[in-house]
Amino acid sequence: MRLIIVSNRLPVTIDDVPGSGHKRSIGGLATGIDSYIKRIKLAQTDFDEYLWFGWPGASIKKEKREAITEECIARYSYHPVYLSKKLIEGFYQDYCNKVLWPLFHCFPDRITYDTNSWKYYQEANEIFYLELKDKIKDGDVIWIHDYQLMLLPQMIRKDFPNAVVTFFMHIPFPPINLFNHLPKMEQEGLLNGLLGADVIGFHTQDYTQDFKRCVSKVLQIDCSQQTIRKAQRKIKVDVFPMGIDYQEIKKTAKSEACTLIKAQVRKDLPACKIILSVDRLDYTKGILNRLIAFNKFLELHPELTGKVVLMLIVAPSRGQIESYKQMKRNIDEWVGRINGTYGTHTWCPVIYQYRQYSFLELCALYGISDVALITPFCDGMNLIAKEYIASNETDRGVLILSEMAGAIHELSEALAVNPFCPDELVSALTTALAMPAEEINRRNKKMHLRLRSYDVLKWADTIFTTTSKTVENRYGNKKKVLNAMIRKAKIDQYRWADSEPVLAVL
Repeated sequence: MRLIIVSNRLPVTIDDVPGSGHKRSIGGLATGIDSYIKRIKLAQTDFDEYLWFGWPGASIKKEKREAITEECIARYSYHPVYLSKKLIEGFYQDYCNKVLWPLFHCFPDRITYDTNSWKYYQEANEIFYLELKDKIKDGDVIWIHDYQLMLLPQMIRKDFPNAVVTFFMHIPFPPINLFNHLPKMEQEGLLNGLLGADVIGFHTQDYTQDFKRCVSKVLQIDCSQQTIRKAQRKIKVDVFPMGIDYQEIKKTAKSEACTLIKAQVRKDLPACKIILSVDRLDYTKGILNRLIAFNKFLELHPELTGKVVLMLIVAPSRGQIESYKQMKRNIDEWVGRINGTYGTHTWCPVIYQYRQYSFLELCALYGISDVALITPFCDGMNLIAKEYIASNETDRGVLILSEMAGAIHELSEALAVNPFCPDELVSALTTALAMPAEEINRRNKKMHLRLRSYDVLKWADTIFTTTSKTVENRYGNKKKVLNAMIRKAKIDQYRWADSEPVLAVL
């Protein structure tokens, strides 16, 4: 059985020189799916092969595309989907970044609407479909990811009515009062597009319910049951909070290379408590509010002069957009203001890095930091919060986490804060830096257990098991066909059942 993965971007950036090096992405989507692919290669899943479709991250000249595609398939089982510069601008920059991203993150005032961008969005999804169309075989499971490709499930369903399609949304889904900001035609197009899938997954129950309310109000479809019925099909909409590769993170955190980086950082900051902030540049992340809160914290605690630092890591993102350029200027100004006001000739309260960090470097910073300050205004999940806990032993590291992040539902022992309220951040910092080791251990043990038991591999397995069960009952047939994808789950259920077992033909 083959798994076809479809995402807006491939996990590598490819230039137009065949045979050249390819830069890997360290984003949550790419890293998480890579962990599952390793399982496929080790024959530890029901899939015996995979193919990953996505934009290569750059414009490739037409005469070079064939050679690059052959190389990518041979080296990685990646299939590039080529988009013109004009289409990238209209589809990705205009519609995805300026309409869907702010709308889905509850920032309607940041929407910049261009009537042509919807056409580009449709065209880009169509190009993805045309690349897929000739590659789809009977028995394939098609796994589509995120808000850039919401029309794709329906396009597949139209020509392949029996295709097995699952869709996962990595960002929040907006409530109906915000979704209504879109023109009616676009609302219907996006929702019908998603309903082409057999399973639609979200990180949290809130996002799931918001999606169902939108389907109910906009499409007038009953969403009161566990499944949605459309054109005699049953569609499962459910919660699948994305996990992390817990074991790989623990392995990396304990590696010699990671230990050396930790030792160097600690040598540079021998007497300081370290507060870590890691984000890519985006208005949804609450970076400025974090700096305002840290400024107030230093004002209220002069006794901590020279004893605490904020390590602010900001990964470059969407630097071509003017509003993001202004955001970076504002961050630069606040860092300068804090360091100028409170710094001494031997101490700099904010250590600011505007660059991409490798996974190894991040694991080292997670492990050396006393506090993680993760306070987005709105975030689908936030895997950094999970990685921070996993990188530390249970008796160290305090997590301060926004109550607006999807991860808060699983990391309930973190210090939850309202990211819009600087006073709450100041209070949480004060509590975190003074928290006894016993209390840290009590909180972190529970979070470690959760992250270890429901990791990224369990996340993917749960999605595919749900997909298999949904496809079996797609048309409401009473006859049940048990396939390899859920056989193990059924055997385990039988093996550990407390009640009298019910036998099934395997």
